[in-house]
Amino acid sequence: MSTPLLRPATKGPAYLPAPGSTRAPEKIRGDGTQLKYFLKEFEGHANDQELTDEERVRLVLKYVDGPTREYWMTLKGYKRDDWAQLKEELYEAYPGSKQGHHYTRRHLKKLASDHAKKRLDNEAKFAEYYHQFCRIAECLVEDNELTEKE
Repeated sequence: MSTPLLRPATKGPAYLPAPGSTRAPEKIRGDGTQLKYFLKEFEGHANDQELTDEERVRLVLKYVDGPTREYWMTLKGYKRDDWAQLKEELYEAYPGSKQGHHYTRRHLKKLASDHAKKRLDNEAKFAEYYHQFCRIAECLVEDNELTEKE
């Protein structure tokens, strides 16, 4: 519950992106697979606006749906205005959410197999495949499911 000594007039809760706007954190799914990215994006905005723990705990609720909001409000971290505790409780409440994604080697093999059957006859098609491949491969490296050399 720390309060900044002086926060510039152009910072604070009023300057967070509006829910649903292009700059707002993307809403999380009920299964929590996007929780890691959601919290990372929210924290980026919260840091930019120099929000206190209490403000973070209260304002994160603007970016979730009603049932999710009601559940999060039952957590001790919310009741205590403790941002670190709330985040830990959220990760515990959504198993696997700390990883942030659920790709396996099978996803990468399927992508390669599917595209081996297709003609990548222009740069746009190749770029689409390349972007998908890199996204999955990078996630697997981050999760220690794949090495850089592989």
